[in-house]
Amino acid sequence: MVKKMEKTSKKKEKGIVVQTTYTKENYIQFNRVHYRLQFRIQKWFFLVFILFTLPLIYLSFAYEMKSYVMPIFIIVLDIILLLESFTNLLPDLQTKRILKTDHLIDGMVTTYTFYADRFDMENSMSKGEVPYEKLYRIIETPTYFYLYLNKMSAYLVSKEEFSDQELEKVKGYFQTRFHGKYYFRKK
Repeated sequence: MVKKMEKTSKKKEKGIVVQTTYTKENYIQFNRVHYRLQFRIQKWFFLVFILFTLPLIYLSFAYEMKSYVMPIFIIVLDIILLLESFTNLLPDLQTKRILKTDHLIDGMVTTYTFYADRFDMENSMSKGEVPYEKLYRIIETPTYFYLYLNKMSAYLVSKEEFSDQELEKVKGYFQTRFHGKYYFRKK
């Protein structure tokens, strides 16, 4: 008897319904955000290394010492530039590779229903319910929410479908449950 009442109350609960159409463009945008997030630690490491190397270069020129600091500095600078171009090119290449093998993703419409404690999703390939506690991370950009299930896979939710009130309500759901795992990215 108690279980039936829980199911009934769940069904009566009104959620916020939005649809997102997966396209090549929004998938590339997601991959760019994802790769920037994945390589941020390496970039900071190299930038700190450069900041410590610059005084050494100055000292080696100031005291006219022969040094191997300059070639090392140039190599690290090249690595940083390569890493930056890698994080910009890799998402495009990755998306092209995925869309070549999985044609169903391009143009697929996914319906999301957001509740206070979970969200439901449904598309032509699958259907499911995800409690917010099961999410690994949430990244918000100016146009999307990326709801990560783990480090490598996420749901893409377009913010264009939300009214202003609904958007604030859904953000409230996320921010109250994800103090350390909710990020806003400007790009």
